[in-house]
Amino acid sequence: MQTLWQDLRYGVRMLWKQPGFTLIAVLTLALGIGANTAIFSVVNGVLLKPLPYREPERLVHIYRMQPPVSRSPVSRPAWFDFSGQQQVFSEFAAHYGETFNLTGVDEAERINGRRVTGNFFTLFGLRPALGRFLSAEDDRPGSPRVALISHGLWQRRFGGEAGIIGSAIKLNGETHTIVGVAPPEFRFPDRVEIWTPARLAESQQGRGNNYLMMVGRLKDGVTQAQAGAQMNQIAAALARQYPDNHGKLSILLSPLLDEQVRDIRRALWVMLTAVAFVLLIACANVANLTLARAAARRKEFAVRTALGAPARRIIRQLLKMYGRGASFKSRYRPSLAMPTISRSGACGP
Repeated sequence: MQTLWQDLRYGVRMLWKQPGFTLIAVLTLALGIGANTAIFSVVNGVLLKPLPYREPERLVHIYRMQPPVSRSPVSRPAWFDFSGQQQVFSEFAAHYGETFNLTGVDEAERINGRRVTGNFFTLFGLRPALGRFLSAEDDRPGSPRVALISHGLWQRRFGGEAGIIGSAIKLNGETHTIVGVAPPEFRFPDRVEIWTPARLAESQQGRGNNYLMMVGRLKDGVTQAQAGAQMNQIAAALARQYPDNHGKLSILLSPLLDEQVRDIRRALWVMLTAVAFVLLIACANVANLTLARAAARRKEFAVRTALGAPARRIIRQLLKMYGRGASFKSRYRPSLAMPTISRSGACGP
C-alpha cells in the first residue's frame, strides 16, 4: 500500500509539471466519455429500459396485414369479430386518434386526443395520479361524457389543482366531465393529452372504414406465436366470409416496446456506434502521446531495471502518469526532477 501511495504521488507530480499535456489528454478523454455517456443514457432510457407498465413484455400491438397495405388498423365490425372470438388475450382494447378543440378553460387550445374502449387502461396495470381511469361503464351508449387528462395537461392548463376532478370542459363543443389524471409515466400513445370513451356500439361505420388500432395483453402461459396463430385463424375465417373487404387478410403481433421505438431504433444505434468510435479515437490519441513520452524515458527505465525495480512497478508508474517529457538527464535538479530510487526500484516521496 505504501508503494502504491508513492506511485500515485509521483504520478500527480509528473502531471502537474506538464500542464499542457495533461490538459490535452483530459479534454480528449472527456470529449469521448461525455459523448458516450450522453448517448448511452438516451439509448438506455428509450431502448433498453422496460416500459413503466405491469409486465410490459406481455403487451402487444395487433395490426391488419392486407396487401398492399401493412401495419394498418381494422374496421369497427372486424374489431368486434376479433374481440368476441379471441381467447389468447386477458385484455383486448382498441383506440383511435382524434384532435379536440379544448374550450371552457382559459384560452381555447387544439390538443391531441384518443378515443379508447372501456378496458383500455386496465391493460397497463397503472394507478391514476388523481381520480380514476375510464371504465367499461363510461363506454356504454348513453352514459355521461367523461374525459381523462394527461399529467402534463393537468400541470400546464390546470396548475396541478387537486380539485380538478368533476370539473367540466368542452371538447369540440361538447361538455365532458374530468374523471381522472393519468400518471406521469403514462405516455401511450405518444403526445396524447386527453382520452375519451370510443363508444363503438353507437357507431354505424362499416367494414370498409379501417380506423381502429388494436392492443392486447397476453394471457399467462400464452406466447406471442400462439396468439398470432389464433388471430390469423380468425382473420382467415373473415377473409372467406367477407372476401370483398377482408380478402388475403392476416394479422401481425408486435411487442409494444418495439412499436414505440420502431422509428428511432436504428438512428439511436447508429449514433451510439458513432460516439463509440469517437471514444476509441480519443483513447488511441492519448495512448500515442503517452507512448511518445515513455520512449523519451528509456534511459531512466534502464537505470531503474538495473537497480532491481520489478517490471510491474515500472508499468504501474506508467499507468499513473504520462511521463516527464524529458530524458533521464533532466535540466531540473535531481531532487525535483524525479524521486529517489532505492535498491528495490521504489520511488521515494
